[in-house]
Amino acid sequence: MNEAGKAFQRFLDLVRRLRKECPWDREQTIKSLMSNIVEESQEVVHSYEVSHDHLEEELGDLVLVISMIAEIAGEKGKFDMKSIIDKITEKVIFRHPHIFSDAKADSVEEVKDIWIERKKLEKRKKINVFREALSVQKSASELGFDWDDSEGVIDKLHEEINEFLNSENEHEKESEYGDILFAVLHLANHSNIDPEKALLYPMDQ
Repeated sequence: MNEAGKAFQRFLDLVRRLRKECPWDREQTIKSLMSNIVEESQEVVHSYEVSHDHLEEELGDLVLVISMIAEIAGEKGKFDMKSIIDKITEKVIFRHPHIFSDAKADSVEEVKDIWIERKKLEKRKKINVFREALSVQKSASELGFDWDDSEGVIDKLHEEINEFLNSENEHEKESEYGDILFAVLHLANHSNIDPEKALLYPMDQ
């Protein structure tokens, strides 16, 4: 491990200790730290625009908040700093085939074109999740789990959104979010809308 890697690991160990031993850090949640993300990001930009003297310090504050969120997520078994870094590494490699593969790009414009095409491919991969959910939704409709018209689906969608907003824990929120997606697919079916085409539409504008 190089010096930067050792320093970062030491810092992550420090964050983990704060979560265990500091009363204030122990009480923080991902939600409570969202405002800190915004605040620290603004301070980074402000430091850059006014004077670079404190840019290093402000970047450090931002890294602290990000690391704390990663630590909390890791405690809940969601993700951690390693998975965050692994995912962004994969994304960067995927979006730079002119560096890590056999694609060619000799100008900024060519790089931009590759970037746009790669983002489209990423979005199409995400649509595969909707394909599976749509298949389940159609099966449910055939068994009678459906509404007579789109108005009924819209009422159900409002109901699920309210339940999502009133969720008391992460498990309930995840469950209600799934119900929202299911209702949205029902709405697409009643409105004769292809959800895959609708998702791709913004990319072609």
